Amino acid sequence: MKKILLTGSEGFVGKHLVDFFSQKDGFTLLAPKLQELNLTSSDDVSAYLRATQPDIIIHSATSNTQGKGYADDVCEQNLRMFFNLQRYRKEGCVIYTLCSGSSYAREHWVEDMSEDYLGEHIPSDGQGFSKYVIASHARHLKNVVTLRLFGIFGEHEDHRYKFISNTIAKRVVGIDVLLFKDAKYHYLDVADFCTILADLIAHDIHSGEFNVVPDEAITLKEIIDLVDRTLGIEIPYEVATPGTGRPYTGSNQRLHG
Repeated sequence: MKKILLTGSEGFVGKHLVDFFSQKDGFTLLAPKLQELNLTSSDDVSAYLRATQPDIIIHSATSNTQGKGYADDVCEQNLRMFFNLQRYRKEGCVIYTLCSGSSYAREHWVEDMSEDYLGEHIPSDGQGFSKYVIASHARHLKNVVTLRLFGIFGEHEDHRYKFISNTIAKRVVGIDVLLFKDAKYHYLDVADFCTILADLIAHDIHSGEFNVVPDEAITLKEIIDLVDRTLGIEIPYEVATPGTGRPYTGSNQRLHG
């Protein structure tokens, strides 16, 4: 029976991973909360990993968001968490680290970015830069798998800040929706992500870098229209800026490979 350490168990993705792997045979799940394990402390991480000896680490923790943004020290926080786990894991322990499309530098996003697009541009923001550094370094490590997520949605996401659930909530109660600018996104159901991760573990994928995105992209306007059709309503909405913004989509050819 393999022992999994899941970080970020209190986050949106982490909560779903806890539910998924706690019901899956063949695993013992460790999911410490923030107050139980300070991932930015080398001493705490070293002691915890020495005591628990996990076979697999699913690293979904990230610096806490502040509204729609991140704290000023997001880069240092993210780097400390990853490098502590990488440094003090036992030999043979595989880390599945969750990355973000922000590692491709949001100012330079293009449609269907492949994994090889990493490093074409250096992210200017702290969160994106930390994800870029981690993904770049992971390419030179044994037993580290980088899983890059773009849009992800599902039950229990924060409707205050997440586009899909925010749109649903506003349409249900009749609040106007203002779309600043349309854009094409890859949105992955978090339940599908859990299944994909379990498949990678089952097939003993212990190195590599993968964009984890669905086959089809969707525009933000199409999401609003889909919500309206599902609810059976016809309410106009405003688009503040005409045209189409930068796409947030990635190629999943390597994942299918």
